[in-house]
Amino acid sequence: MPKARELYWASQGKEGFFKFVHLPPGRYLLVVNPDDKQDPEFPYPRTFYPAVHDRDSATVITLQGGEQLNDLDIRVKPQFTPRHLLVRVSWADGRLIKDHVYVDAQGTEHPEALAYTHQPDARASVVELSLVPNEPYKVYATVPCQYGDERSLGPGARLKTSPVYLGAKDERTELTLAIPAMGCPKVAGKTVLTEQ
Repeated sequence: MPKARELYWASQGKEGFFKFVHLPPGRYLLVVNPDDKQDPEFPYPRTFYPAVHDRDSATVITLQGGEQLNDLDIRVKPQFTPRHLLVRVSWADGRLIKDHVYVDAQGTEHPEALAYTHQPDARASVVELSLVPNEPYKVYATVPCQYGDERSLGPGARLKTSPVYLGAKDERTELTLAIPAMGCPKVAGKTVLTEQ
């Protein structure tokens, strides 16, 4: 028998279904998004089999030794459409940074609200940001300055933009964040490797 409250999990594969293998006999609850995370990449609420949102209404699945259960459908509906924002990061004079940058977004009312970034081209400071809608966020960017000499390469200063606050109903789809410098600071005996 499975241990009390044992959690088994699986991710949906390219085939479009979840597959659990080698489960011990026992009674199980099937649930999607068990922590009910606010996730812009997976905008589905906690849902129990067959398609209910509260645990008491869920159907318990009993698995016997050697038994296979197939085609247990759990239908989930998205609870929101993610908000997308294109973020450009520039130096103080408006030049886009031609190197890797990090953009962070933090929920200001619900710190657990997730945000995802995608930088299609690491040599361009344009970042795609996915956010939970109707949630205020603090957004800022960081540029890690890289330095080198004849013996080594490594990080140095980390330059940050001032934060920009997005309201819950903010409809902007683009945002520019500026590093308050014209480039990475010079370090004696080192060459700045970050594209200026």
